[in-house]
Amino acid sequence: MSLSYVQYVADGTTDEFDVTFPFADRTHVKVRINGAFPVLPIRWVGEARIKIAGDLPSGALVELRRETPISSRMVDFQNGSVLTEEELDTAINQVFYIQQELKDLYDDTLGGRLAVIAAGGGYVIPEGADVVEELANYVIATDAAEAVAQALTGIALNSNALAALDVGLQSANTTAATLRFDHDTLVDVVDALAGADPGEGIATLIENEANARIDGDTAITSTLALIGTKSGDNLSFILDTSKTKVSPTETLAARLSAISATDATNAAAILSEQSARVAADGVLATSVTSLDTRMGTAEATILTDRTARIDGDAVLATDISLLGARNGGATAFVLNTGTVQIGGGETLASRLSGIQSTLSSNTAAIASESSTRATAVSALATDISTVSTTVGGLSASVTSLTTSVNGVAARYGVALNVNGYVSGFVQNNSGTVSDFSILADKFRVVVPGVTPKQVFSVDATGVYMTGDVRVDGSLLINGTVTTGGLAANAVTSGNSAYTSADLTLTTSWQTAASCTVTMTGGAARVDFCGLLNGQADSSGCAVNIRLLRNGTLVRESNLTILPGEQSYFTGSLGEYEVVVKTPVTGSFPMFLVDTSGATGSVTYTIELKLGNSNADYATIGQRQIAVTEFRR
Repeated sequence: MSLSYVQYVADGTTDEFDVTFPFADRTHVKVRINGAFPVLPIRWVGEARIKIAGDLPSGALVELRRETPISSRMVDFQNGSVLTEEELDTAINQVFYIQQELKDLYDDTLGGRLAVIAAGGGYVIPEGADVVEELANYVIATDAAEAVAQALTGIALNSNALAALDVGLQSANTTAATLRFDHDTLVDVVDALAGADPGEGIATLIENEANARIDGDTAITSTLALIGTKSGDNLSFILDTSKTKVSPTETLAARLSAISATDATNAAAILSEQSARVAADGVLATSVTSLDTRMGTAEATILTDRTARIDGDAVLATDISLLGARNGGATAFVLNTGTVQIGGGETLASRLSGIQSTLSSNTAAIASESSTRATAVSALATDISTVSTTVGGLSASVTSLTTSVNGVAARYGVALNVNGYVSGFVQNNSGTVSDFSILADKFRVVVPGVTPKQVFSVDATGVYMTGDVRVDGSLLINGTVTTGGLAANAVTSGNSAYTSADLTLTTSWQTAASCTVTMTGGAARVDFCGLLNGQADSSGCAVNIRLLRNGTLVRESNLTILPGEQSYFTGSLGEYEVVVKTPVTGSFPMFLVDTSGATGSVTYTIELKLGNSNADYATIGQRQIAVTEFRR
């Protein structure tokens, strides 16, 4: 749940949008449409409602985001002035709002930069080093983090404890790179007390203040204690402030403390802020602690931020911790964030962590994200982790994804990315259907004690099987298989018989040719050819032909001998029939097919006879029969 912004998807008609987060001033609320500042007129129509005039397209992403100023303090305490509740609230709220905005930035940046593995062999590889470095540097080495220290120290040091001094303490150095105090102004204060020039003399400072007041039905108490010592460029101090407030609608307790020791180049500091607030609309407790040291170019920082909040039926707890060290171009970071949330009909827990080491342009990093979410009708658990290294512009990363959805679906995948060349796998299981996709050039299976064998390899042109491949059972292949790729007798087998003697045809069936083959259940094609000689009267003479399998009729047809003509055509059963002129001598080819699926020893016989006696003569010689079995 975001603390400093809200997003809407425009529906083409709605032009007013609620600001769901608190803010110190309306100018701090920024409006963006699809990530850009809009050119459409914008105006406030309520205490927390904005109207966008003009044509707002349907589907546009409208974002209202609070951007609390960090370049300067909203409250500038003056010497001799009265420290009021409103000024303290405004100053503390500035820090509180900035912390919320930083947290949203942590969540959005780390959560958005960790990518996931897509199914079907498509992968998006996160750069773990970039994720961790971006967040760690943001906390340790940006002006935004400096502004947090700036706001905190502005309240603590510029207080009534120093009202009698004609020297104003300033906030943290705006050019500092880490969460630390700029103590130069405090040095000037102590120097002034000692009557010495800056950098000279020895001085001590002790200030204490306690205030208590009752305004109507509101009671407020506050304390401030400051002790400091100074010798030359060396300075140390301890600062503590406390405040309690009770009113009909709110109970508040806050404490701020700082410990610091520094010399010309070295410094060590501890900054801590705790607050607890109870009101009719919610309960809030926060704790922010920073430990910072530096010696020359070396520096180290530990930052923790913990928040517990109950708002209506929503319960939220967050924990952010950062350890960072830097020495010249070398840096090392450890970042951890945790969030638990209950409300709105769901329970959510998430954990983000990152580890990174950098030396010059070389980096090594580990980034991980784990989250669980449960509602009345669904449950989701996801874990993503990335291990990455970068050396001399070359990078390599390993990303893993584990997901469980509603107890009915699961996904697990690993992606390896070396300078943009990706490999890996993803596995999905829906409870009824599963798939396993592998993105790799070569696939090997290793048996203990046996040299690894490459099962197959893949390139842009196809898949290649290597080594000896054995198939136990049927092998079905879709596509074209060329003759050169088939073993002998793998698809066909057959036999043939031939005789040159002439056979004189009569009106009775006579065997023209026969052949015996061993069948395995395939289809048989029987080819027959002979040299036909015949002559008939003008009415023609039919020649009947039939095929028998082991004496059983398979096919029967006929051809007619007519004078003065010769032609070839395909008959109704697929065989060739011949019509001859008077007299004629010619080849008589034909084929018949048997699809019975016979097995074992089978004899196929071709028989001929004249259909009538109109032929003066009819003979057939050079008879040949061939039987071919098509096994598949």
